[in-house]
Amino acid sequence: MMRFSVVIPMIFHHLPLAEGLKRANAANMKHVEIMKWYDENLNELKQILDQFKMQVVMLSAKSFQLVDTGQHERFIDGLHEAIAAAKYLNCRNLITLVGNELPHLSRERQRQNIVEALKKGANLLETAEITLHIEPLNIRVDHPKYFLYSSDEG
Repeated sequence: MMRFSVVIPMIFHHLPLAEGLKRANAANMKHVEIMKWYDENLNELKQILDQFKMQVVMLSAKSFQLVDTGQHERFIDGLHEAIAAAKYLNCRNLITLVGNELPHLSRERQRQNIVEALKKGANLLETAEITLHIEPLNIRVDHPKYFLYSSDEG
């Protein structure tokens, strides 16, 4: 059986997240994706999710420049926080961005930096039994400097 999920901030961008969850429930959407959870009251969100028997199927990690080795420590710190939030909200999937291209580094070096950052976080994710997804973005329309723009490269 196919299950659909709704990315709450994309569909209900004009509403507070809690209200977006309530609207998704009213539309019988029980599987949701939440971005920028770190700006929210997780206790309130959990209460709403439990009340409406909704499941968070994807939660954003804190997105940092994985292409930049100087940001890897921040990525790992944010990963710790995202894993804790995911576990609290009974979510087994995180999604992250890799950052904008760095013009002073080759694409190959940036790709290596991304792999290095992901390897640093792999044990944390494996221990938590959480899968981290990497999101390519559209560079032609709204993210012109983003590094990862094709699923082939991802």
